[in-house]
Amino acid sequence: MFKEVMELISEVKRRFTTINIINLMKLKSKHSIKMIQILEMINGFDEKVGKRKTYTLEQLNNLFGTNYKRLKTFENEVLKKVQKELDDKSLISFIYQVNYKKNPKGIGRPYANSITIDLIKKQP
Repeated sequence: MFKEVMELISEVKRRFTTINIINLMKLKSKHSIKMIQILEMINGFDEKVGKRKTYTLEQLNNLFGTNYKRLKTFENEVLKKVQKELDDKSLISFIYQVNYKKNPKGIGRPYANSITIDLIKKQP
């Protein structure tokens, strides 16, 4: 084979993830389907790398096609509902942690800055 063809084949293997279609068809929410794609991407990380990813509110809004102004609202409207559906119907799910940042004014409560998503694989 030509060198270019071999490079393209290896590129496909590295850049794309496989998604379990049967698992995907059980889901009803569009946000759950998007989360499965994110979780499969996280699952594709190297064995030596933790299966987690951190996202800001802006990144989450872009990924899910939403326009929330507060991370807490995104958590209540999207993450909690998606987590419940994936826990009930999917072979993979997630837990998340809200990361807080010190208030830049130096007074008051810290504010939610980002969310870290950790992959959970359930045994069939």
